[in-house]
Amino acid sequence: MRILSVRERPEMCDAAIAYFQEKWASEESRMVYEDCIRMSLKSESPLPEWYLMLDGERIIGCAGLISNDFISRMDLTPWLCALYIEEDCRGHAYGSLLLERAASDAAAKGYDKIYLCTDHVGYYEKYGFEKIGTGYHPWGETSSIFCRKTGVLSPRVCLYAGSFDPPTVGHLDLIGRASRMFEKVIVAVMQNPGKKGLFTREERVELLEKCVKQYGNVSVLCDGGLTVDVARRVGAGVLLRGVRGEGDVGVENQLAAVNRMISGIETLVMFTDPKYSFISSSIVREALKYSAPIEGMVPDAILAEVYARKDS
Repeated sequence: MRILSVRERPEMCDAAIAYFQEKWASEESRMVYEDCIRMSLKSESPLPEWYLMLDGERIIGCAGLISNDFISRMDLTPWLCALYIEEDCRGHAYGSLLLERAASDAAAKGYDKIYLCTDHVGYYEKYGFEKIGTGYHPWGETSSIFCRKTGVLSPRVCLYAGSFDPPTVGHLDLIGRASRMFEKVIVAVMQNPGKKGLFTREERVELLEKCVKQYGNVSVLCDGGLTVDVARRVGAGVLLRGVRGEGDVGVENQLAAVNRMISGIETLVMFTDPKYSFISSSIVREALKYSAPIEGMVPDAILAEVYARKDS
């Protein structure tokens, strides 16, 4: 799963205009979206930002971060608007990823709070928003106004980052156990420049999504850079790490200490189920290299795809 800023990816401008118009515009308001999105590419102002969420090459969601959402509280800024997730992609907390991207960008632009106006009850509250009042629209309607701090990191959200090349039954074991402990689990496929990948990052996201379909509170994305920066972007207050044995403990202890020092984010270290303690992505790749069987090492849902990569 990828989230793109149209300002950072101007080649997506026309696609963004068409998508926002399809999901949000009436015949009378189509030019509002076209003009605003197109002009944002030339603006020296930090706002607006328009986001697209992509699954592969398919756009599956959108959101905006704007100075005012046609509401009377002109003293408040910025506003989250036009949040949308395709119906067949709901139930995986993808909307929260757009929320956190907008909040992270707002924080980077110097805003300590983010606002939205809505009549929905019970959704945004799960992600740190609180109702602060009522606003009035030019067309005579009212909406509830919600607010949250942009730097909120939830202890109920954990980030599990790794290369997952390929995903193993050990990875899936940790994800499943974490899904029972946390309100939301975000799996981030990271780029390791020191490793030659068996699968591309986008392919690994697709493989993981097939593996975690059974969990309604797990979402998968690809990202890069420092893990703690990814955690900030998605609002995760806990980092999840897995250890297979004593040899991993020292390394993970050091990594957890560094991450806590530079970000204040805590790490939860979980021991792999003993029956998976010998399994790693590198072991799977080595087995494939010499045509050894990998049944029981990778989830059944992706076994055929991993075998197919042996001869690619």
